[in-house]
Formats: sequence, structure tokens, C-alpha cells
Amino acid sequence: SFVSNMTGLTANTTYFVRAYATNSAGTAYGQQISFTTTGGGSGTGTLTGYVTDAVNGNPIEGALVSIGAALSATTNASGNYTITNIPAGVLTAAFNASVTSGPAPLTVQFFDQSSDGSHTVTCSKTGYMTYTNNGVVVPQGGTLTMDISLSPTLAEGSMRFVLNWGATPPDLDSHLNTPSINGTSYHIYYVYKGSATSGPYAVLDHDDTNGYGPETVTIYQKFPGTYQYYIYNYSGSPSITTSSAVVQIYNQNGLIHTLQVPTTGEGRYWYVADVDGATGQVTIKNTIQTNAPGNRKDEMPPKKEQDRSVISWQWNFGDGTTSTEQNPSKTYQNAGSYTVSLTVGNGTTTNTVTKTNYIQVGGGSGTGTLTGMVTDALNGNPIEGALVSIAGLSATTNASGNYTINNIPVGTLTAAFNESISQGTIPLTVQFFDQSGDDTHLLTCSKTGYITYNNSNVAVPQGGSLTMDISLSPTLAEGSMRFVLNWGATPPDLDSHLNTPSINGTSYHVYYSYKGSANSGPYAVLDHDDTNGYGPETVTIYQKFPGTYQYYIYNYTGSPSITTSSAVVQIYNQNGLLHTLQVPTSGDGRYWYVADVDGSTGQVTIKNTIQTNAPGNRKDGMPPKENRAVTSWAWDFGDGTSSTEQNPTKVYENPGVYTVKLTVGNGTTFATKVKEDHIVATTAGSIRDGLVAYFPFNGNADDHSGRDHHGTNFGAILSPDRFGSSNEAMSFNGISSHIEVQGHNDFNIKNKLTLSCWLRHDANPASCEDILTKGTDAYGLMFACNGSGEIGFNLFTNSESFLSSGVKPLSGYWYHVTAVYDGMSQRIYINGVLKNEISRSGAIHTNTNLLMMGWRTADGHSFYNGLLDEVRVYNRAFLPSEVPSLVRDAAGVDEHSTGQLAIYPNPARETVTIPGFETGVVRIFDLRGRLVMSAELINSFVNVSQLDKGSYLMQLQTNDQVLTARFVKE
Repeated sequence: SFVSNMTGLTANTTYFVRAYATNSAGTAYGQQISFTTTGGGSGTGTLTGYVTDAVNGNPIEGALVSIGAALSATTNASGNYTITNIPAGVLTAAFNASVTSGPAPLTVQFFDQSSDGSHTVTCSKTGYMTYTNNGVVVPQGGTLTMDISLSPTLAEGSMRFVLNWGATPPDLDSHLNTPSINGTSYHIYYVYKGSATSGPYAVLDHDDTNGYGPETVTIYQKFPGTYQYYIYNYSGSPSITTSSAVVQIYNQNGLIHTLQVPTTGEGRYWYVADVDGATGQVTIKNTIQTNAPGNRKDEMPPKKEQDRSVISWQWNFGDGTTSTEQNPSKTYQNAGSYTVSLTVGNGTTTNTVTKTNYIQVGGGSGTGTLTGMVTDALNGNPIEGALVSIAGLSATTNASGNYTINNIPVGTLTAAFNESISQGTIPLTVQFFDQSGDDTHLLTCSKTGYITYNNSNVAVPQGGSLTMDISLSPTLAEGSMRFVLNWGATPPDLDSHLNTPSINGTSYHVYYSYKGSANSGPYAVLDHDDTNGYGPETVTIYQKFPGTYQYYIYNYTGSPSITTSSAVVQIYNQNGLLHTLQVPTSGDGRYWYVADVDGSTGQVTIKNTIQTNAPGNRKDGMPPKENRAVTSWAWDFGDGTSSTEQNPTKVYENPGVYTVKLTVGNGTTFATKVKEDHIVATTAGSIRDGLVAYFPFNGNADDHSGRDHHGTNFGAILSPDRFGSSNEAMSFNGISSHIEVQGHNDFNIKNKLTLSCWLRHDANPASCEDILTKGTDAYGLMFACNGSGEIGFNLFTNSESFLSSGVKPLSGYWYHVTAVYDGMSQRIYINGVLKNEISRSGAIHTNTNLLMMGWRTADGHSFYNGLLDEVRVYNRAFLPSEVPSLVRDAAGVDEHSTGQLAIYPNPARETVTIPGFETGVVRIFDLRGRLVMSAELINSFVNVSQLDKGSYLMQLQTNDQVLTARFVKE
């Protein structure tokens, strides 16, 4: 063992460490561990300001202003807010681009927007679009005044520019030049404010002449040609570069750009952006100049280095090229979809921002054609009005469900993969299946009430036509699962088959001869059978039972081979699309064994095998795809090992959560696919193993471990949990309220123990305040008795030992606490991070006392005064590598969790749809229950593009309910 003091680490960041020792005999590796840095606790900065309506300038009461993870304030009747005790910010990477799509060769000017010591500020209010600014620097020991204008929701096709700035210059003016509209070009500014219902169909909604803003211009209807939006420093002095001005650009989907005024440059004009009236494409200019647009003088100037401590820039343009300039220009020569990342440094630490598929480069107008029919996966009926999109082109299906898209350019190299299993106990053997393709496009199809269809491997022949029939799956209820099969014209009849586990003593075979039942055994149905080619063939499991389900396809026609069918299976659950599988193009037999499903957990195990017999007598392994131009494969399994095989097998020996990356090449270019935290290897079969009591407090104090250790509630009150869900946490008053659980031998744990819970404490913790205890001489969680207010783990073995975490909870914050004893050491974790550890041995004392939550166990101790949730007691010791999985599970985002809310697509990149709801307030939380984003649901859509990649919980609040679900941001 060893101790290492590390400096220069980024706050709120998870790091992975693995030690190794080398001598003449070889190298020995230690276990990989992880730790997460925190944000520095309570600080000395203050943020204050004024929130107004961007259209009329009136103050907004009740707007929620948030900074960082959990500090927030609500505006008063005058629109004012103040947030104190703000800690120092962190290094934040950010950038914009002049253009993000177009034909090759495409020249892109990248603009660095990074800052050091910054926070993200959000402001939200029902009926308005959420304001977000990730470059706010609050001086420690000082005050920053930040006035915010919220933009009311916009109709489709509209666009709004909102300008805010500091006290000086007192008058900045917004200007908009329009293209020719019915023969007239307009100049909208303070002299001529425009019209919303006639030419120019654009209005200066609000003009401010006394500093701060807002200045707001709204385009209500766009016309072909170029709109130019710019700012003029009417006051003249001081320079506009000192104004701290910020422009936010919105469309009907929400905020699309945030631009800060350059801090160098000569002139009274700030040329902000152009808008293409035909497409809505925004081209960033962000230039200070001496003349109005049309006679630009300066290029985009960098921000002053002394204003920011950022001293290094490392750009990765996604095509194998890089740059270390601050604001580089890049020309993309080849068509493709490119992920761009920027890593910035301040001499001590670094920070990276990645924008997935940010630059879309087309091959110009192509010669390929895509055609087909869109049908309902349940009944095979055509769907009218479905939107089919590929390569930036789209078409809407007619009354017969048909669509045609012409002039499709050549596709790009695309990396993709699946795996046989993504979680299990060590040693965990995973078979990875390459699904990459060259000259391919992403095809999507969407329609309200259906789950969005995605296929990233569609190759449209240049000079030819591809027929692609699509079946859309209606939304599913919780616990359901659906398999949808589509294929080409031949073979004319492919049949879907489902073998079920034993259900009330009977195992079923669902296929064309027996189509099953939705409301009795097998609780699964062949919803639609197609015998004339194309599909769909659809099987839905409406209720799962313990055991293994086997789903496979049989080539009833026999000829031609199923490997020539171009068949695609999509697997859905209530959260959306889980897997897209394409039939292998080699292998012998009439059976395509697609996947197994664990009826207890919903775990899908991919098989993707062609074989001569039905499942149970498999013959062939997963055959590689043929006739593809992919020539190289570089796998990174996330544990320091790699492979260059196409379909490698990997054995994970150590518990942990692993990110897997595949980079493929075609001899000319490369493409990469990354699946974050994708493989979960544990030492226990389930996060529930060893669980002797589990209190999620979902409407009561019942035990959900299956052991019936139900609690009796004495005065604790059901309250909203950390996600705002009503009646899903318990509030204790610190006077008398508590919960009692009858004594049982299950709680007389002697050798290995894990305790965990979520807690929030909004007062100053009292000395010896008890949280969870088993009498006075066994084990428990409590606050320190020395008055420090620190959370600790009390344990009685050979003697009493109180292990402090060193963490005193801040008001308004939720904390996840994990306490572990393994017979050799006593450990305490906060939010999955080890805070303290001591050597400890001996058997834990036992007693006949009750298990208590919130109770004062002895004289001198205090009742708990705060909120509790997700209380758990285990008779096993969690390994350090397992604790993050416990935090994830307790956050409601474990691998088996299901949501109440349908979110499509899931995973998502830019915008998600919540079917069945037109409006509402959306709040998004990270895995620790911290609010990271608030937004309005508008016409069932919400923009999530500002989120980092990872897993989140989305909560939708309507007038009469609160619903939550997990989703993944790609």
C-alpha cells in the first residue's frame, strides 16, 4: 500500500487509478480504484441580479436562478435575486463554430469560449425558455451582478436574439438586416421596429437605453436569403469590448447559441451572426469592427489572456487532425460526421468538452435514392405523416405510408458494435460484435405516439436505389419488451419465434401457429405476421417472468438464404430502442438466433448467430460481416487492455465499470464509437445480493428487500425526494419522529456489513445526532459528538470506533453515505468517494434492540433532524470498486431500473420527445441527485444538447403529476 498526495486535479471529476510494481520477475498490477474530487465547499462569492421578460422588459417573479450543482435562489416580485457563499469555479472548456454543416470541402472557423474559475448559471420559469451560461466567473470575496432576460417560448419557424450587458455603455442597440421580402429589404432597429404580421415579419420587441438590457429582436417568419444581426455601441464610450455583453439565440426548440462579446478589437459594431432564411442555419461571426456588416475589417479576435487563465488549447477535429491554436480554421475535405473536442489547460489542470457528430459534411448533391414504406409494427397498417430523415434530407410518408428521398450523397465510415452481455460477475466474459460499416448513413423515422427508429448502418448505392421498409413501434408500458423484424423482398416469409421460461408451470412457444395472449399465459403475443416479404414481424412481451426468453427467426421459405435477406431486428423496452441488430451475412442454416432475455432483470444477451437448429443446439459462433470496406479495428476495453480483432472476446477479471471504445478504419479515414460506463463487472450476482433491509420510502416505510422487515412510523412525514418526486423520502423533525423496525436475527450481522442511505440536513447538525442505529453497541450512522457536524460510521467490535467522513452537510444538498466493514477495515464513503478508512477487526457486537431510523439511542444523543431516503442494510461488505454501482443504484439508475416516463430517442444527442405530454417543467439530475438542468417541455420536445455525455434522471412535472425516467446523453 502507499499514500499519494495529488495536486492540480479538476473539481467534480472522477479519476481512475491503478498501481503496479515491476522487478526482474515481471510486473504485478493492483486493483483499479476510482475517486471523485469535490467542488471546494462553501465559498465567499456572491451573485446578484435582475431577471426580466425579454419581450417587454418587465421583471419576472418566481424565476429559479441556479449556479453550480445546488446553489439557487428564486426572484422576488421585483425580479431580483441574490446567491451567497459561492465557491471558486473550475476550468471549463467551451467552443462554438461558424458553421456546423455543409457540402465538402467545408471550411469551419472554431471559436474558443473557454474560461477558468467559472460556473454554469441557469435560470428557468414556466412559459419561458431556460437560460444557460457556462462561463460565469464569480470573484471570491466579491460580488458579480448578472442580469438575465428570459425568452418566452417561440412558435415553429421563429428565432429570437436576446442581448444583455453591464451598466456601461448605457445604450447598446440591436440591429437586424433582412433579405429581400416581397421586393423590399428592411433594417430593423430603434428607428424602425418592424412588424410581426407583415413585412419584415420581424420586430425589435424591447429597446433598453439605460444599460443592462434586454435588447430583443424576434424573427416571426423567415424568408430566403441572409439575415444579419449585429450590435451598435450608440453611447460610443466606453468601448463595447468592456460591456460584458452576452447574446443568446433561440429557436422554437430552445437555446441554440450563447455568445460573449470579444474583449479586444476596434470599432463600435459587434457583428454577431448571419441566419440563412431558407434553412435557419446560423453562421457565427462574433467580430468587432468599425463598419456595419458588409464591410468587415477584423477577424474573430481571441479573448485577452489576462482575463482568463487559459494558456493552452488542444483541438481534435475528428478526422485525425488536430490544432493547438486558440481559434483555428479547419477545412473538412471529405463527407462525414465529425466529433470535435477541445481540451484547455491553465498550467495546473485541464478540462475537455466534446461535441459528438458536431460537424456534418455532405458530399454535395448525391445520386442515391432511398424509398420504402413505413408501417405500424403491431398491425402492419401504413403510417401517414411519419418523418424519414437521412444525410440531412427528409421526406414525409403519404397516406399509403410510402416515402422517397432523392439525391442522397455517398455515406461515411461509421463505427458501431454490440456485445453478448454488458454486466455480470467476475470473471465476466464478453463477446464483442463489430457492426461498423463504410459509406453508411444514419436513418431515422419518427411519428408522435411511436418510438423513434434509428439505424446507423444504411448504405445507399450511388446511382442506384435502396428500398428500406420501416416499422414503427408504438410506445410500451413499463416492464414490456418488443422485437420488430423487417427485411427485404426475399425470402418472402421469415417467421419470428419466442420461447418462454416456465410460467405457472407451462413453457410456451409463440409463433405463427400459436400467437399467444397478452392478458394470460404466456403474456406475450405475435402481434403481426408477414408472409409476403419486407415485414414487419412483431413479438411483444407484455409481462416478464423469471427465467430465459429466447427470440429467434426462422426462414420458413428456405430459399434464398436468410443471410441475403438484409433483415434488421430492433429491440425496445418502455424507455425506447435498446438494440439494433442486422442479420449476419455468412453462416449456414435457416435459424437466426437473435437474443436471450432474462425475465427477472430484463437483461438482453445478444446471440446474433446463424445456425441449423432452433436455440438449444447452436452450431456456429458469431460470423463476421462480409463485403464491407472496413479494414482495421482498434478496441479499447477500458481496463488498459485492447485488441485489433474484428469480433474479440474479452474477460474482465476485476470488478468495475468500464468504458469501451472501438475505432475502425477503411484505409483512408477513421471513425470511433464510445460507450461510456458500458460494462459493469461485480463480485456479487446483483446489487441486491446480501440485502437484509431496504427502505425506499415510496409512500410508506415498508421493507422492499423481500424479508418483510417493515418499519413502524412514529411522526416522520413523507416528503419529496432529491428529484422532487412527492412522497418518496422521509422527513424527521429532530424532536420525536422516528421509524422502528422490529429486532430480528437478520440484523445481528457479525463479520461483514454495508450501510447506505441518502440524506439531506438543512440545519446545523446536533452533537451525536443519530441517523440509523442498531441499539447502542452494534453499528450505525450518526453525526459526530464533538460538535463538528460531520457524518460518521459508528461500529462496536473489540471496542467502540467512530469513523468520521470529515464531511459536514451543506444546507440544501443531498449526500449519499456508504459505510463498510469487512473484518479488516472500517470505511466510509460520501457520494461514492472514500473519505476515511482505518484498520479494524473482530466480530460486530449483537443485541436484541430494534433497528431505528432517526431515534436518539442514548442520553446525550439527539433525534435526527432532516430527510432520509434509500436506506439499506447489507450482510456483505461492498468492495471499493462496487461502491459507485451502489450509488448509481440508489440514484434510481441501476441496470435494472425502469422509468415511469417514456423518452425518445434514448440514448439522445440533441432533442428528446416525451410522448403524451405537450407542456410541463423538465428537471434533469445527475447520478448523485444534483440538479444539472431545468427546461420547459414545448410541444413534447426538450433540448438536451448542453448536457455532458452520461446517465441522467429526467423528471417531468405537470399540473397533476411528477414522472421520472432514466436516459443516456450521447
